[in-house]
Amino acid sequence: LTKIILGLICLYRRCIRPYLPTSCIYNPTCSEYARQAITKYGWLKGILMAAQGLADAILFQADAVLTL
Repeated sequence: LTKIILGLICLYRRCIRPYLPTSCIYNPTCSEYARQAITKYGWLKGILMAAQGLADAILFQADAVLTL
């Protein structure tokens, strides 16, 4: 399941993201943060961490650095 999720993230980054406007101020980007979290912690905890990171990025756009 981890490989499938990482593949979907890769698909998004290669096929969908290039067609969206560049507006991300975060480093790493949400998709890169999700990839790192899933790789390091496994699919379940990684997805939960990625969801929290995405929510923080959307709601509290003050901090431009997402950390694991």
